[in-house]
Amino acid sequence: MGFNRKIIALSLILLMVFSLTAFSGDNRDKVTVFNNIEIGPSEVITGDCVAIFGNVKINGQVNGDVAAIFGNIILNGKADGDIAAIFGNVTLNGEVGGDMVAVLGKLKLNEGSVVKGDTAAIGGGMERAAGSSLEGEIADISLPFAAMGKMNMTPEKVSTGSLFGLTLLYGLACLLFLIIPERLINISNVMWEKIPKRFGIGLSAFLAFIPVIIILAITLVGILAIPFFILAFVFLVFASSVAMYIAIGKKVTGNLPDSNSVYIYIVVGTLLVFAFKFVPIVGWLTNIVLICIAVGAALDTRFGGGRQIKAQMVEMGPAESIKPEETPKKG
Repeated sequence: MGFNRKIIALSLILLMVFSLTAFSGDNRDKVTVFNNIEIGPSEVITGDCVAIFGNVKINGQVNGDVAAIFGNIILNGKADGDIAAIFGNVTLNGEVGGDMVAVLGKLKLNEGSVVKGDTAAIGGGMERAAGSSLEGEIADISLPFAAMGKMNMTPEKVSTGSLFGLTLLYGLACLLFLIIPERLINISNVMWEKIPKRFGIGLSAFLAFIPVIIILAITLVGILAIPFFILAFVFLVFASSVAMYIAIGKKVTGNLPDSNSVYIYIVVGTLLVFAFKFVPIVGWLTNIVLICIAVGAALDTRFGGGRQIKAQMVEMGPAESIKPEETPKKG
């Protein structure tokens, strides 16, 4: 499983969790905020269990998915669906019928535990006891960068899931562009300038991610700020990636006169970045370099809102800048 696939998978997980929360009108689902969920040994839940800022403990059976945001999951019984913990740990003593993922949390699989789908630990590590059974693919990824020894560096086949994830990624990128078009355009227009400097800024931002969290954890106020810092950093990385897609798409296609040209740039850029994972080692390294440059460009330009950027946009003129809201005048 490649680096890009993990980013797409993370987006899918987030979408799944928030969808469960948003459409939890079914009485069979158990959804709590700032509270814990505990299923007794004799209980059977026909639905999903979602806890936000709370823990989930399953001693019985859940015929659905189990998710926790800013909380831990302990599964002593059985869950037929997927298990996802975001900013929390998962301890497995029972059986999972689907996939199991922990984002910025630890996966602990004790003896006798069974996962019939894929298993992924992103940013928290995985502890697996002898006698545990993992039937699907396994990924243990360290942040800010995946350790090369733990990653698959060989080309992969395109699956239906990866194509769906790619479509979802494109949709989210377009949605973000509708929200903050000017800033993304500004960042993308200067993406290929001062590359060494911006690569260094981006790399430093990733390397500082974990130390900043440790520093924040020293005080009570800092602990409360950690979730917001993580969300802000994830948003920064995603927004920078979208600006990078636009810059790559424009580089390949040139300046298109159509009013919807930016969406074409995003398509081209997304597909090219997705295709990089099929190139062993080089493609993986290219992805890392590109995302560092993108994050560095966003930070160096104050997220596309700095005075220097505005001055450069004026100097570049309409021929070199992307202005999707304008259409060419006829006659």
